Amino acid sequence: MLRKIPIRTALYIIGAISMLAVMAIAGLWGLAFYQSSLSYDRQVILGQVTRHTVTTDMFHEGIEAATVTGVLTGPNATPGEKEKARERLESAIAGIEAEFAMLEAIDDFPTLSARVDAARPMVETYVKTARSTVDIALQDVAMGRAQLPSFMDSFSKLEVELAAMAEEVENVSTALQEENRGKTKLYGLLGGVGALIAMAMMGISAWKLTQMIVTPMGRLRRALAQVASGDFAFRIGSITRNDDIGAIARDIDRVSERVVAMMAERDAQQDEAAQIIAALGQGLRDLAQGNLAAEITGNFTGSYDSLRSDFNQAAQQLRQSIHQVVEVSTTIRAQSSDLSRASENLASRTENQAATLEETAAALEQVTGGMNSAASNAREVEEVVQRARNEVEHSGTVVLSAVSAMHEIEASSSQISQIIGVIDDIAFQTNLLALNAGVEAARAGDAGRGFAVVASEVRALAQRSSTAAKEIKGLIGASAQQVEKGVQQVDQARSALNAVVTQVARISDLVSQIARGSGEQARALHEINLGVAQLDQVTQQNAAMAEESGAASRAVEEEAMDLDRIVSRFALGRTKGAAKAAPKPAPSQDEGGGWIAA
Repeated sequence: MLRKIPIRTALYIIGAISMLAVMAIAGLWGLAFYQSSLSYDRQVILGQVTRHTVTTDMFHEGIEAATVTGVLTGPNATPGEKEKARERLESAIAGIEAEFAMLEAIDDFPTLSARVDAARPMVETYVKTARSTVDIALQDVAMGRAQLPSFMDSFSKLEVELAAMAEEVENVSTALQEENRGKTKLYGLLGGVGALIAMAMMGISAWKLTQMIVTPMGRLRRALAQVASGDFAFRIGSITRNDDIGAIARDIDRVSERVVAMMAERDAQQDEAAQIIAALGQGLRDLAQGNLAAEITGNFTGSYDSLRSDFNQAAQQLRQSIHQVVEVSTTIRAQSSDLSRASENLASRTENQAATLEETAAALEQVTGGMNSAASNAREVEEVVQRARNEVEHSGTVVLSAVSAMHEIEASSSQISQIIGVIDDIAFQTNLLALNAGVEAARAGDAGRGFAVVASEVRALAQRSSTAAKEIKGLIGASAQQVEKGVQQVDQARSALNAVVTQVARISDLVSQIARGSGEQARALHEINLGVAQLDQVTQQNAAMAEESGAASRAVEEEAMDLDRIVSRFALGRTKGAAKAAPKPAPSQDEGGGWIAA
C-alpha cells in the first residue's frame, strides 16, 4: 500500500505513529506523576494531622498540669498567683482548642474525621471540668480537691480517645504507603510495556521506511551515475513505482532526452560561433594595427548578426571619436599656449602687488607702534589723573569730617553756655541763701556767730563762682563766634573742594575716553595690519599658483602635441562629419592693457 502513496504522506503516517507511541508513554508517565503528586499531598496532610494530634495531646497534658497547679495554689495565694494560675490554664485551653480546630478542618481522611468528631464532646467536657475545678479550688481548697476525681475521669477518657486517634493516624499512614507502592508498581509495569510497544512500532516503521525509500534510492543513484558518466541513451523506465521515486525516475528520462537534443543544437551553434569569432578576430587585429576603417562583412543569423552590426557601429563611432580627439587636441594646444602667457602675466602683476603690500604693511606697523605708544601714555595719564582724583576725593572727605567736627564743637559750646548759666543761677541762689543765713545768725546773737562766719564764707564763695561763671561764659561766647567763623570757612573750603573734585572727575573721564579711543585705534590698526599681512600672504600664494598654472598650461600644451602624434598613427578613411578647422586662439591681455595675438 505504501508504494502507491507519496513519500511525504508516508513519512507523515510513520511520524504520526511514532508520535502517538511517544504521547502514550508520556501520558502513562504523566498519570503516574500525577498520582504520585496526589499521594505526596496526602502524605503531607497526614503529617499535619500527626503533628496536630501530638500537639493536642501535649496541651491535654498541659491542662492537667495547670489544673493541679490551680488546686495547689488554693485560696490563700496572692491575687497575682491566682491570676497566673488561671492564665496558665486558659493558655493550655486555647492551645488545645486551636489544634482541635485544625484537625476538624482536615477532611481528607473519613476515619480520622470520625475520630475527631467523637473526641470533640470529650474535649469540651474536659475543658469545662478543668475550669470549674480551678475556680472552686481558688475559693475553697477542700471542694477543689473533691472535684479532682471528676476532672481526672474526663482526663482519662480524653487520653484514651487521643490514643485511639493516634493509632488511627498510624493505620491510615500504613494504608497510604501500601497504596503508593501498589500504584508505583502498576504504573512502572504500564510504562515498561508501553515503551516496548512504542519501540516495536518505531522499529517496524523504520524498516518499512527503509524498504520504501532507501532501497529504491540506491537503484536510482546507480542509474543516475550511469547517466552522469555520459550515457544519455540510458533510460530508467524500469522503475514503475507510482510514488515520488517513480516520478523522479521518469523526470530523469525526460531530462536525458532534452540533453541529447540540446547537445545537437549546441554543435550547430558552435560551428556558426567559430565563423563569427574568426571574422571578429580579424576585425580586432585590423583595429589593433590602427586600421579604423576595417569592418566585418558577410551574413550571420540570430544574435551573431547583431554582434557583427554592433562591431561595425563601434568601429564607426571610434573613427568619429578619434576625429573629435584630433579637433579637441588642436584646440587644447592653442588655448593652453594662451593660458600659459596669461599665467606668466598674472604672476608678474601679482609679484608687484605683493611688493606694494609689503611696503604698506611696514608703514602700518610703524603707525601701529606709534598708536600703541600713545595709548600707553594715555593709560599712564589716566592712572595719574585717577590718583589725583582719589586724593581730592579723600581731601573732600577730610573736610567733610572737619565740618562735622566744627558743628559738633559749636553744639558743645552751646551746651557749655547753658551749663554756665545754670551755674550762675546756682551761685546767685547760694548768695541769697548765705545772706539770709547771716541775717538769721545775727538775730541769734552769740549762738549764731559761728554760723554767721560760715554763711559769710559761703556768700563770698558764691560771689566768686558767679564772677568766674560770667568770665567763662564770655570766653565761651567768643569761642563760639570763632567756631562759627571756622565752620563758614570750612564750608567754603568744602564747596571749593567739591568744585575741584567735579573738575578732576571730568578730566579723568576725558582722559579715560582718550585712553579708550587710543586703545581702540591701536587695535583697529593692528587688525588692519593683520588684514594687510593676510592680503600679502594670499598675494604670495596667488603668485605661486599663477606660476604653477603657467607650468601646468605648458605641460598641457606638450601633452596635446603628444596626443596629435599618437592620433596620427590611425588610418581613419572617410568619416561622416569631417574634422573642422581648429578655432583661432583668443588674444590675451598684457600688463599694459594691450592684447597679444596667439
